[in-house]
Order: sequence, then structure tokens, then C-alpha cells
Amino acid sequence: MHNQISSGKDFAIESTLSGRSLIKIFQQLKFEKYRIIVLYIFLDCVKIAVDRVRVRVEEGGHHIPTEDLQRRYSRSFNNFWNIYNDLADEWQIFYNGEDNVIQTAFGAKQEFKIIDESKFDLFMRGLDVKNNEL
Repeated sequence: MHNQISSGKDFAIESTLSGRSLIKIFQQLKFEKYRIIVLYIFLDCVKIAVDRVRVRVEEGGHHIPTEDLQRRYSRSFNNFWNIYNDLADEWQIFYNGEDNVIQTAFGAKQEFKIIDESKFDLFMRGLDVKNNEL
């Protein structure tokens, strides 16, 4: 990623946004005049994430401990909504709890348009999750 930035090339990264390590990188990208677009994809609950990891492992993919998924779940929502969307030039939220991914909202900083009210309400409830038990 740092090589891409120093060479001025476009790139994409994947993150749960459950930590704050990308804040400095986003700030550097802003300084380097990059355009930052965040696509945030969420699920109804951590149980779906646990089930999907289990299936991935059965298919030969890597494991993520359930405790990590539980810890990251609400932090991800809150970090996106309270930190990363303000650092981005634009953002979009997608719901991925059904067969099809559903665009839920899009915006720039705190100005946004809701596309699917029920899915956006579900996203907002994710901000209030205090107990991530299954």
C-alpha cells in the first residue's frame, strides 16, 4: 500500500474498519490528493458472520475466532459512521445479509441519501449494539 501511495497509483484495500489504524493512512492519502471512496458492507448480526466464516473454513479458507468477530462487529459500524466516513470523499453502505447485496445509502461526510429505509434502520441499529453475544 505504501509503495502504491508513493508511486501515486490507484489501489483498493479491504478492512473491517474495526480498528483505527487506517486513520493516519487516510490522512496521508488526503495530503497526497487521493480521492477516498469507502464501500461499507454490513450484516444483520455477528451470527451471520460466524456462519459465513465456518462455511469459508469448510471450503479451505482461513478461520477467524468467534471472539474476534464479536469484538469487531459493533466497532466496525461505529468506526465507519463516526470516523471513516468523515475522512472519505464519498461513501456507500451496502447490506449483504440476503442473496443479493443491497445498496442502502450513499453520501459524502455526514450528508447522505438513504436508498433503502429498512436496511438503513438496520445499519443504524448496528451502531447501538453493546453486547455482541451470539
